[in-house]
Amino acid sequence: MIGDNVQVFNRAPFPLTAIKDGRSYRIPVGRSWMRTDVIPFAKAQNPIMGSEDPTSPYFESLVSVVAPEGREQPESEPLDPIPQAVLDALPKERLNRNLMDSDRQQNVEEVKTTFPTRRVGMEAPSDGMIDPGKFN
Repeated sequence: MIGDNVQVFNRAPFPLTAIKDGRSYRIPVGRSWMRTDVIPFAKAQNPIMGSEDPTSPYFESLVSVVAPEGREQPESEPLDPIPQAVLDALPKERLNRNLMDSDRQQNVEEVKTTFPTRRVGMEAPSDGMIDPGKFN
């Protein structure tokens, strides 16, 4: 139900963020409380790099849901912190290439791209002044 809160565990050694409907939610290190409708976004936006299975939608996340008191913690929701050194050694992509066919593991190159900083055609004049001769 929307509005219910559950306890979550941030496995990273630094605070995380999650964005839902344009709102940013801060997830502090360790245990904290979070609304249930934000949890899927927090998990999807904070994956453990290299953990996603290319043949299924399953991956590991830096955010785990803590089982309510009296219930057993599921294996899919580990509560062990991950040291910074381990996170630094992980691949830079979500997919686990070891689970792919060998021909798809080869010839991978990083592509760097830039995103436009403003809309094309919306450039301001270089000096900020309008040329009065344009309107005569």
